[in-house]
Amino acid sequence: VLALAIIATNSESKDVAQLALDYLAQIRLPLKNWFLRLKQPDGGFRMHFDGEVDVRATYTILCCAKLLNIAVDEMCDDKVVDYIRRCQTFEGGFGGEPG
Repeated sequence: VLALAIIATNSESKDVAQLALDYLAQIRLPLKNWFLRLKQPDGGFRMHFDGEVDVRATYTILCCAKLLNIAVDEMCDDKVVDYIRRCQTFEGGFGGEPG
């Protein structure tokens, strides 16, 4: 998604940019459904089915959802904020997982 967004906005060829935009439009809703299925009860997201749950997956999914304008309330609720907060380390940075 991120690579297609870059191509769509930075390509010198209008044909290539339009091809990327068309494909992004085509995959928006299937990605939204997939992202929602990857969300976990604790607020984090999986990278893929049966994959790890971490702040990297959460960040990537939320960035892609925002770019595609599909960041719905179910993706951006208080559980997600709490999950990210629980990933913060005592130094102020963020670890991959809560704790």
